[in-house]
Amino acid sequence: MIIGVDSSGHVKNPPIWMAATRRSKKTGQRCYGVYISVNKHGALEQFSINWAEKISAILIYRAVLPIFYEFDSIFIDSDFQGQGPYVEKYLKKLLRAKFPRKEALANPTVYFITEKKSAEVRDAHIKSQKMRRDALHIYERDPSLDEELEILK
Repeated sequence: MIIGVDSSGHVKNPPIWMAATRRSKKTGQRCYGVYISVNKHGALEQFSINWAEKISAILIYRAVLPIFYEFDSIFIDSDFQGQGPYVEKYLKKLLRAKFPRKEALANPTVYFITEKKSAEVRDAHIKSQKMRRDALHIYERDPSLDEELEILK
């Protein structure tokens, strides 16, 4: 299966709404969203080198994890492509830490693709916009990212 990921807002210009969507034959479309406020973002900016890429990877990880299964591919909006190699590297590092003995979960295929070419990314884009307008439930608001930041040190 494919998980589509997109954000509304940019890591260097908060607030940020990150949405991940997955289509399933049994349950229909599933969506999970994470929100980072301006205040929370200010505390995260001080983190370290490549902080923007690390925060992007953590937000993608937090949004994808609840709907992620073995052998899934992750399609991320091409807006992240400039940061792509770092975002993918940090995302996989987080997944390896979470699933150390499950290769299919720890090393998914990650693509950076436009919403015009991917229905999944288009769905995630629509969901992130709805979250921004409070028209869709956000599951995590200003979550503690300390555990993930520790892994990426």
